[in-house]
Amino acid sequence: MRLLEKIACIIFLVGLLLKLIPYSGGIFVITLATMLLSVYYLLFGFLMFNGIIVKNMFSKEAHAGTSAIKIIIAVLAGFVVSPAVIAVPFTMVHWPGEHVVWHINVVLCGLLCLISLLVMLAAGTPIARRIFYRTLSVVLLLLLFHYIIVFPAYNHPQNY
Repeated sequence: MRLLEKIACIIFLVGLLLKLIPYSGGIFVITLATMLLSVYYLLFGFLMFNGIIVKNMFSKEAHAGTSAIKIIIAVLAGFVVSPAVIAVPFTMVHWPGEHVVWHINVVLCGLLCLISLLVMLAAGTPIARRIFYRTLSVVLLLLLFHYIIVFPAYNHPQNY
């Protein structure tokens, strides 16, 4: 796990704690953490999934063992994981479109997780391992907040 991922996860846990208290700024902190993580996966997913450090992004030595197909796979994985991370606050707060966002992202991340698991078992490539563990953690987080930890929908007529 990279430093920015760890920081975003700590911010997410602080927001989750604030949400459980219930403090009014909890969902803002959760949304901030997930947006930070989503932008990281979207912009730097090709570096992270290929195991390239951001400060070595422009050096030729860092990209020496990376083929164009690996970069394309990592970019596509970043495009799939990025909106899935954004689906977490949708699921927690019951925003409009929650079910559509949740179903699309669980299916896409599940397919990516299954494909990367098959490639990881067949070839054992590090990129497949990195994609598998990231997508598995996002799918488990989505399933956790959809089925196990259900927050009440505030300002909903059924709750009064």
